[in-house]
Amino acid sequence: MYTTRLQQSITEIDRGRWEALAEPHLYLSYGWLKTVEQSGADLVTPTYFSLEKSGQLLAGAACYESHAGNPHDLLNGFMLGRLERAAGMLGISFKPAFLCGPIRGSGEHLMLEDGLSPRERMLVLSRMVEAIEEEARRRRLPLFFTNVSEEERELREVLGQRGYNWTTVHPKNRLDIKWGSFDEYLADRETISSKNRCTFRNQIKRNRKAGVTYRELESIEQEDQLYALLCDHYHRLNHRPFPYRSNFLSAVKKNLGRDVIILVAEKEGRIIGVETLFHRGVAGWTSFIGLDHEASKRDFTYFVLAYCKSIEYGIRRGMRHIDFGGMMYRVKRRRGCTVGNSYIYHRGQNALAHGLLRPWFRFHRLWFEKYKIPGLLKK
Repeated sequence: MYTTRLQQSITEIDRGRWEALAEPHLYLSYGWLKTVEQSGADLVTPTYFSLEKSGQLLAGAACYESHAGNPHDLLNGFMLGRLERAAGMLGISFKPAFLCGPIRGSGEHLMLEDGLSPRERMLVLSRMVEAIEEEARRRRLPLFFTNVSEEERELREVLGQRGYNWTTVHPKNRLDIKWGSFDEYLADRETISSKNRCTFRNQIKRNRKAGVTYRELESIEQEDQLYALLCDHYHRLNHRPFPYRSNFLSAVKKNLGRDVIILVAEKEGRIIGVETLFHRGVAGWTSFIGLDHEASKRDFTYFVLAYCKSIEYGIRRGMRHIDFGGMMYRVKRRRGCTVGNSYIYHRGQNALAHGLLRPWFRFHRLWFEKYKIPGLLKK
């Protein structure tokens, strides 16, 4: 007999049992979910799903109700693109919505017990999806599985069988690590062209000549200044407020411990840059970066911190791959990244709404795959 449990805070769940499932999944780990609850500025309400059989925890998932006025959620941006602002003026929005997936991160959407057979895995996945759908119906909200990777084949099969609308969204960049040192990485002719190698070495040399140094923070210091750097850079890139409150760095350091690397760049005795690099096991994820753009003009601090130092520390910590997120595809491809497809799956709050949106999802997928993504990959 399967039993499904729903809880509104990660602190209501036994940490040891949850972590046994979440071991390879940083963005579904107890520490990360606690960080989101403690410091997230998003207007979201979390709901945690767990599936048990005879007292054994078989599966877990984190879902969120994203409210209509949430400025941090990118769902409307994904689904409407340049039409988002005009649609908002007309009152058209995909929110409020019930979202399943790692918030502000990437990775698996549903965690499963390792010992399940292939048949049991599909059965447990179906039971979990049914439970999530039932909660979305109870709230009278559309359901979205956001940023589903092409590697989540079992989940995609289940959602396809259940008739979900789906579309392609921005691909994700990933660097597979096969080197024993950063110098070996730079010297790898199969990964980096001679021209790019020369460019990167010149950037590093110029950055060092400008007096910029780097170190890892073992404990949080000057948190207000670091937070200001994160907020400023995030707003410059996304034209949205930073999605975490001022206690973010102290919360993430306390809750994730050695699973987070916080790097700072210093120049003339003061911090001019900060980056958070997450890792769990052999997997790594670049997260947020903050930069004093005035103090780092023409010294390449951004590129050294965001790419060179991330790769250097990733190699040191034994990571086998690093997820560099979406966008800036040409810049990341020059550094050896490859791209993987990413998808959004949708189930309407009722059969009528689901059917009416099906043509939009087909159009969106066609436009993205034929025009949008090829254009992005050239940038």
